[in-house]
Amino acid sequence: MTAPGVLKIHNVEAKFHSASNNRRSPYGKLSQDRWSDGQERFSLTLRNLPDSHGGKVRLLSEGNLVAEFNVSGSTLKFQWKGYSSEDIPLIAIGDCVTIEAGSTVLNAIVEAD
Repeated sequence: MTAPGVLKIHNVEAKFHSASNNRRSPYGKLSQDRWSDGQERFSLTLRNLPDSHGGKVRLLSEGNLVAEFNVSGSTLKFQWKGYSSEDIPLIAIGDCVTIEAGSTVLNAIVEAD
């Protein structure tokens, strides 16, 4: 919960698609929000991941590793709320974000939410 007068200063999302698959619905979504008091919310949801991921899924932004997740099965759901710091990258509008799940690569362009 934010205090009176606190404003949302960053609100983006990215929907992941595979270049080799013409799925109408995306494989998942990333969203990041920040407020003027330093609070942040980040979420990543992926579904229908291939079995070949080998238990690891990597998130990259503009080619730089942001996070690596241990996964069992075909679904990943990660949510985090806290206070932003210099250690947490800001994912900006227009950035290319990539999911690497074994041999499957999913891409998305970050947009305003």
